[in-house]
Amino acid sequence: MYGKNSSIIEDIRNQFRNGSMTNRLILANLFVFVGLILLKIIFQGFMQNQALYETIKSFMVLSSGMNFLFKPWTLFTYMFVHEGFIHLLFNLVVLYWFGSIFSIFLNDKKLLPIYLYGGVAGGLTYLLFANLLPMGGMLLGASAGIMAIVFAVTTLNPDYVVRLMFIGDVRLKYIALALIVFDLAGIAFMNNTGGHLAHLGGGLMGFIFTKQLQNGNDLAAPLNRFFDRLSGSGKPIKKSRPQVVYRRNPSQASTASPAPRRTRTRVNPNSSVKTGDQQSKIDEILDKISTSGYDSLSKEEKEFLFRLGDD
Repeated sequence: MYGKNSSIIEDIRNQFRNGSMTNRLILANLFVFVGLILLKIIFQGFMQNQALYETIKSFMVLSSGMNFLFKPWTLFTYMFVHEGFIHLLFNLVVLYWFGSIFSIFLNDKKLLPIYLYGGVAGGLTYLLFANLLPMGGMLLGASAGIMAIVFAVTTLNPDYVVRLMFIGDVRLKYIALALIVFDLAGIAFMNNTGGHLAHLGGGLMGFIFTKQLQNGNDLAAPLNRFFDRLSGSGKPIKKSRPQVVYRRNPSQASTASPAPRRTRTRVNPNSSVKTGDQQSKIDEILDKISTSGYDSLSKEEKEFLFRLGDD
């Protein structure tokens, strides 16, 4: 398999089929970006008709006022649209970093729902304040969805450490705080006011998503069931327990672009804990989490989950 050369199209198709959700979201944003570039070349370059290009783009970006009432789908499409290369590059780099960290702590299937929830929350925040504060006439970009991912991970593990170039080791909670200050400054100085409001709306959704998950309510589950039906799988979806993540030792530093570590639970045949007993203990702990939350676990139960995750 490795000796056979594959085309770029085959590689992309394989990523969409088998790649991580982070890679799929990156590819989706890249495809829309390239598509808009081609349309701009055709309509604005060759045909000298910029108005037609702007009309097509208006069906994808989120506009304030009455325009949204006639294009409600733009509440979803805007979060995949970028025009500036630097804007796209920055968003995709942050998406890769935090999407990879997200996949370490949570099921990869939760990434798309939180991205969409964050984008919708950011869009609604923009529309809410569109007529109250001076801001641009349209909203575009993945920033609100990415902010939801950033704050979802930060709420789970605020003391998780990443290593930033030229800065060194930084805990996630300080990165999140810096982003909040940056957005508040942008609003205060009326610099891309709508975009900064959308960022805060997306970040708030990420915080709510994680808090609900820790309380036993998986907000990603309904959307994932919808996607499963949409894909035509036709298989009944088993209701899964929300995955709860414990805090790791903050002294364990990570790079800013970690690769998600795929682990398998291994049972030592010489261990005094048998497979059935271990599974029974896991179910008992998960039931306790669903009922009373993660903080209700005893020290021994938390250490048991920690050892299980490191096997």
